[in-house]
Amino acid sequence: APSTTMNLISWNVVGLEKDQVFREIKKILREHKPKIMFLCETKLQVQLINKKVEALNFQHCFAVSSNGKGGGLAMMWSENVTVDIKSYNKHYIDAVA
Repeated sequence: APSTTMNLISWNVVGLEKDQVFREIKKILREHKPKIMFLCETKLQVQLINKKVEALNFQHCFAVSSNGKGGGLAMMWSENVTVDIKSYNKHYIDAVA
C-alpha cells in the first residue's frame, strides 16, 4: 500500500527510553513521514532526547527535560519546515509552523 504523508503526529509515549516504543516510532515515521512529531512523557533529560532524535533522522528538535520520573517533551521537525518556538514549560511547547 502506498504511504501517506502527515504533517504532524503527537504521541504520549510514556517513556522514550523503551526499545519497543522507539521501534514503534521508527515504524510510524517510515509509514507516515510526518513533517513534525511531538512526543510527551518522554521521561528523559534533554541530552538523551537529542540522541534519540538523531537516530530518528529529524534535523531539528526542541526538548524539555523530564521532572523526576515523569514528564519530558520533544518536538522534532524536518529540514524543510520552519518552526518558531513561542514559549514552553514542563507542560507544553507553544510553537508556530
